[in-house]
Amino acid sequence: MSGIRGKSETTRGKPPTSRFKGVSAAKARWRVRITVNGKARDVSFHVQEIDAARAFDVAALEHFGAEAITNASLGLLGGDA
Repeated sequence: MSGIRGKSETTRGKPPTSRFKGVSAAKARWRVRITVNGKARDVSFHVQEIDAARAFDVAALEHFGAEAITNASLGLLGGDA
């Protein structure tokens, strides 16, 4: 599947700021960003990191369907799903 990155891979060589896929720190909030057809799109901003992770999963499933790589499918949400 081209265009789908695992959590350990980053863009521009910077380490991730969140333990979750598709989530990064943005000032006092957590930004949800997804890449569709090579174009990064901001989805939403959240106060809680876990809420941002869940929002990423929803967006990933909407755009990529059952084949989406989500935080839940990677086991990153644990018992918080």
